[in-house]
Amino acid sequence: MKKTLKTRTSGGKTFKRYALEWLEEARLELSEASLAKYRNVVNLYLLPSLGEKRLKDFNRFNIGEFSSTLLTTGGAKRRGLQPSTVNTVLTVLKRILDYASQKTNCPTVSFRKMRVNVRKPTADVLRRSEQKRLWDFLTADCSPCSVGILLCLTYGLRIGEICGFRWGDINLEQGTLSIRRTLTRKQTFAKNGKKTTVSISPLKSAYSERKIPLSPNDVKLLSQRKLPDDAYVLTGNATSPMEPRTLSNRFKKTLRTCGVREVNFHTLRHSFATRWIEFENDVKALSEILGHSSVNVTMNYYVHPSMESKRRRVAHFSKRVFSDRKR
Repeated sequence: MKKTLKTRTSGGKTFKRYALEWLEEARLELSEASLAKYRNVVNLYLLPSLGEKRLKDFNRFNIGEFSSTLLTTGGAKRRGLQPSTVNTVLTVLKRILDYASQKTNCPTVSFRKMRVNVRKPTADVLRRSEQKRLWDFLTADCSPCSVGILLCLTYGLRIGEICGFRWGDINLEQGTLSIRRTLTRKQTFAKNGKKTTVSISPLKSAYSERKIPLSPNDVKLLSQRKLPDDAYVLTGNATSPMEPRTLSNRFKKTLRTCGVREVNFHTLRHSFATRWIEFENDVKALSEILGHSSVNVTMNYYVHPSMESKRRRVAHFSKRVFSDRKR
């Protein structure tokens, strides 16, 4: 009797069958980007190693072995995956096993304390002299792309936000920027063989949609370069936005032209946040300008005091606390 019940509940299905069923149902609740990410995880990492296993074959020991294998020899070149990637694989594996457990009434495997420790990389930040040199170049250049890079340098915009940014999002009378949308290149599974497509979509959270005040100098500068409201800031026309990869390449070319070391585009955002804290020290305002859900995100990921700043603060602290003075 127990054997018959087991056959009815699990149906003899392999992990592959449950994984594909889970992906199909997940289409209703996941964004296109998340669905594409999870499909890649399933097809690249889970199915090749675990596809033919049955539910009863999964336990904490062999999942731990699978995780170790991904860290040491995972990936196309067998050089091992990054810890963050392995954690993503484990997250998807857990979701599929939980889904299968609900379908079969079989107990699921506990993933407690199975995540891989991830060491947060140190973000790069432009030096103040580098920021000034880049700012001088961008304000002297009248090209649409330079205007877009300047806004990211000055207000910490994300690369997708500036790619989807139009002149109509700038209110020169009120002196504000309105961040409303983002542009991304997403993976697609279209039957015509097209692997990726450019998509302009609303921002991922209510915090990301925000209004940023402009400085008086930037209002004047933007007024001199004003284009029709429907024109994209980076390209100057209404029909062809610039995608992130193209902007990233243009940015690297700009750095070479003005003699600044090569950094990735997101460094502009980190540099803006770091300078803000050094000069303004208003974390709440910074968090809202960056579009973060909390000040903790801002401080933990986007503020990196320079050695010069730390040295200045240490000297100030030492002078106030330890210097001899009449009491």
